[in-house]
Amino acid sequence: MVKCAVVGAKGYTGCELIKLLAQHPQVNLSFLADQDDTPQNACELIANLPQDKQLEIKKFDYDTVVKSCDVIFLALPHTKSIDFVSKLSKEEGKIIIDLSADFRLKDITMYKKWYNTKHTAPALVSEAVYGLPELYRKEVKKATIIANPGCYPTAIILGLSPLLKRGLINTNSVIIDAKTGVSGAGRNATQKNHFCEVYENFQSYKINAHQHMPEIEEIISAVAQKKIAITFVPHLLPILRGILASIYVEKNDSITADTIYGAYEEDFANEPFVRLMTRGQYPQTKNVEGTNYCDIGIYVDNASSRVIIISAIDN
Repeated sequence: MVKCAVVGAKGYTGCELIKLLAQHPQVNLSFLADQDDTPQNACELIANLPQDKQLEIKKFDYDTVVKSCDVIFLALPHTKSIDFVSKLSKEEGKIIIDLSADFRLKDITMYKKWYNTKHTAPALVSEAVYGLPELYRKEVKKATIIANPGCYPTAIILGLSPLLKRGLINTNSVIIDAKTGVSGAGRNATQKNHFCEVYENFQSYKINAHQHMPEIEEIISAVAQKKIAITFVPHLLPILRGILASIYVEKNDSITADTIYGAYEEDFANEPFVRLMTRGQYPQTKNVEGTNYCDIGIYVDNASSRVIIISAIDN
């Protein structure tokens, strides 16, 4: 059994992580922690946690985490993980999986630009592996610091990677129209995610200014082995959870629809969490809610050379 800790266990991400890990046959949840002083039974926050799981979320204690765990998940807000990782990385044999954006970007100047703070552990950034197993499985297996991908990037990178790695599309025109459920904003209430603001409403936000843009561009550029800039328009849906990304690209001349479909079939045939839709069928958020799946559907318009990729995950 792998002994795991979750730090930041009371947030939406932490609760979802606990729910997944509690069902894993090879995981022992040995310590759940939050920076909140008040202990709380995890079942009070996670209604569908298995009844035999009596798990208490306690105040974070560094020594307890180190002594009781092999793998440490950090479900902390962006910019808050750096100090934790800096300290924990010195503990030999510990694997750290950070669910914030603090170790995703290799270019720390971009981190400062998009997260408005200087990165204080650049050496650890170079050690961190981007934790998307469909692209970096071999590297993840050997890593001690794993940067968990963002929600929008997961849906978009998986949707684009088969075409980019084979040079099948025009990389000068990548347009992404993506929608997310309200829970993606986290547990803390703001005016934008308040029920009265979201209910019966649909709006775009952070047009070409979302903090996930540099992450998407960095990874897809690495996949394509050339610099790619995207047009990215995120929207807020009046639903609790789910992401649906519609990605518009142009296929290169002479590339057939069969070649396009074949690229996805080849890359994802043995990937347990990527589900390719039958031709003519397209993803829906309700089919990925509460799952680890990324559903992908492809439409090829031969008349316009346009390829439309629809990708859905649970945010």
